[in-house]
Amino acid sequence: MMVEKNESNSHTASVMNQLEDTSREIKECYERLDFIETKLRRRYYPSEEKKRLEKEVQDIKTHLSRHENSLRSLRGENRVAMMLSVLILALGIMVYFVYCILFGS
Repeated sequence: MMVEKNESNSHTASVMNQLEDTSREIKECYERLDFIETKLRRRYYPSEEKKRLEKEVQDIKTHLSRHENSLRSLRGENRVAMMLSVLILALGIMVYFVYCILFGS
């Protein structure tokens, strides 16, 4: 089964690193989900094994849902950070132009 990331580690990493990690984990979940579902379709399993695989599918889907919500949240944080950096850049340019106008020769 998959192991959840430690929440304290996620606060120290940058948003971009978190985005990459979460995207990678989602990709891995989809690959595992596809593998299990293909396995279930192609072969007959005893009821206990089939129930175990179906439970794993449900666990992976729950895990995916959690990661997709996390990814959506991280993208929002990234968007806010980007807007803030653009705002700071625009403010710097405005200060430069005001300086040039007032003290330029």
